[in-house]
Amino acid sequence: MDTKQICKECGAPLAAEAPQGLCPNCLMKVAMGSEAGIPRGSSERKPAPLPEEVGKHFPQFEILALLGQGGMGAVYKARQPSLDRFVALKILPAQAAADAGFAERFNREARALAKLSHPNIVAVYDFGQADGLHYLIMEYVDGLNLRQLQQAGKLPPREALQIIPQICEALQFAHDEGVVHRDIKPENVLLDKKGRVKIADFGLARILGVEPESYRLTGAKDFMGTPHYMAPEQIEHPQTVDHRADIYSLGVVFYEMLTGELPLGKFQPPSKKVQVDVRLDEVVLHALERDVALRYQNASEVKSDVETITNSGRSGPADSPVGGAGAIHGEREAALKSVQNPAIGLFITGILSWVIIPFTFVILWRLMKDAGPGQAVNMFLSSGLLPMVVGTLMILAGQKMKRLEAYRLAVAACILPMAVLVFKMLGMLLTRSITIGPADLVGAPMGLWALVVLSRPEVKAAFARAALSGSPVVPAARGRFFTTATVILIAFAMIMLMAMTAGVAYLSLARPSPQQIETVTIPSSAPVDDGESPELRAAGEKLSQLRRLYTDSHPLVQAQVRRIEVLEQQSDRMQVPSDFGPINEHSLYSVATQRPIKGLDLDRSEEISLPAEMEKSPEAQFFQWMGERGVDLMAFGHRDSWDLWTSLKLATLDVAWWEQANSSGIRAALEKGTPGLQIAEPDKIAGYTSYQIKTNAALPLTFAFQTATGQFGLLQITDFAETPPGVKIRYKLATPSARSGTSSN
Repeated sequence: MDTKQICKECGAPLAAEAPQGLCPNCLMKVAMGSEAGIPRGSSERKPAPLPEEVGKHFPQFEILALLGQGGMGAVYKARQPSLDRFVALKILPAQAAADAGFAERFNREARALAKLSHPNIVAVYDFGQADGLHYLIMEYVDGLNLRQLQQAGKLPPREALQIIPQICEALQFAHDEGVVHRDIKPENVLLDKKGRVKIADFGLARILGVEPESYRLTGAKDFMGTPHYMAPEQIEHPQTVDHRADIYSLGVVFYEMLTGELPLGKFQPPSKKVQVDVRLDEVVLHALERDVALRYQNASEVKSDVETITNSGRSGPADSPVGGAGAIHGEREAALKSVQNPAIGLFITGILSWVIIPFTFVILWRLMKDAGPGQAVNMFLSSGLLPMVVGTLMILAGQKMKRLEAYRLAVAACILPMAVLVFKMLGMLLTRSITIGPADLVGAPMGLWALVVLSRPEVKAAFARAALSGSPVVPAARGRFFTTATVILIAFAMIMLMAMTAGVAYLSLARPSPQQIETVTIPSSAPVDDGESPELRAAGEKLSQLRRLYTDSHPLVQAQVRRIEVLEQQSDRMQVPSDFGPINEHSLYSVATQRPIKGLDLDRSEEISLPAEMEKSPEAQFFQWMGERGVDLMAFGHRDSWDLWTSLKLATLDVAWWEQANSSGIRAALEKGTPGLQIAEPDKIAGYTSYQIKTNAALPLTFAFQTATGQFGLLQITDFAETPPGVKIRYKLATPSARSGTSSN
């Protein structure tokens, strides 16, 4: 079978190790930044002339190949025989020359670019016009850009600390010369084969007389939209952009180099994503300030802060002894330091597993009441005995790990909580009698962290040397506290074990059986109101007695609820569509992009606008202001989901309720129903709850709702708008007569 690889762009043969499935020529097309914004086959772009055709206009060059074509023109690799060197020939778009001020702007800006002679800037050798074609002769960079290096996995976070200062030097030099790049992004930052940084496309946006979004937003198949790297003022006030916009874009690139992600929405600092110096958080966040006055004012300031952090991180170990006992001692001390925090984490997590057992047992009491003897035993084992075993092992392992002892025990203690979490997750899919507790959610990541530290070669070697020496690395007296605490916890756990055993026995023996419940006789001598049939009323009274003994999740309770629903449908209690007023339709737009920010008051069907001075207020004050003015709904858009902030009481319904429900059915649904949506983070602020809705959710989503003023009705999420991004909803309120009629039931 032929397994020969070919370039996915041009079909040329590929070597086995070719990155990203591209041949060198196609990689260089992206590296020169010429295809970063315009998708292949775009109907808005004419094909670039062939090298042979271009050569007729430039006899002084040998045109070798088309490197790429994009919104800024076409780039060709050429050879200049007179100087025996390779150059990049960039021919600007012909349509740009139609601009009345293009010629003057081209000559002025090109001269400024030609003066940018810096090791970290792609040099401009010459510029001019040949047969109506405006061109730039530039330095040819034989290398790749940051995007290709990131995708190939060859750009670890530590490399960013070497690359960012070079970018800063280039930016500071250009800014001092009065040139703003306006389009800093990974595609425009090149690294040659010697690892030197080169910034491409300096000032081309200004030559063409456009802002980046005007030639980058070309469709859903764009390579990477430049707007992710643009400063807020480039979108809001493009005519007032200065050099500080480049610093914001630099902050985006820096964040992405450290974390592999873009700083979108409410993003976390880099140190919360990856293991980097926490001091870098301040540098990145300072560069990403939305207010230009609060941002770094010069790229040299970013370079200075990064180099200070880098140099301080290198000091210390370089001065330690090299070789012999000094080196071994230094390695042992380094290993001890690296295992201290994970060891303490294991010990504390083990204690948490023990301490939380009684509280977990109290919470599970009602669930165990609904379970049979077998399910009660399963809950006892998974939420009682198993946490005790795991907690004990983690306590012992943490104590030993702090002293570089019992390597295998420490590894087992790291793996066990992760295995338990996986076991419980599978158990939850198969049976409802297994629950996941807080200690499981803490223990698994803690075990993973400790396991990563234990897998380091220097830590393994330190454990091995400590085992061969036969003497503890630290005095045993330092571990007496942990030993005493372990003994006390074991005694406490034995008491809890006996109490839980007694509870399981009580639940299994002293509780009425389902058969006994089925024989309960329900009195039905009371008068019948509201058109209820005797059968329906008797079913409701039986449901009340079942709920005194079981929770709503018990099969008997659920079966009775379903029976009542069938009886209600038979009596046509949900076929009164005239109970509702007119249908109102609205679109909710993201508070992150909509200006002014608006929320929707369902009671008055009115949009409430937030004053501009309130936009930067704390979240609690923001939501309090909205709540005081009756705002019921707001939306916050993400890439593939929406957060719906609401003060409404919600209950999810089947879509058929939109046409069939009446006011009494809505109130009943609100009393016993749930929103049926995933809680977003943060979940609650100042009376508002945030629910997450995926953009791929099956629509429409239908809910019963009640506002803070007491009005209730039906709400549907019908669609997601794309331009501008938004959530389309419709709703209808119960009429005053329907509400008054319901209140008398």
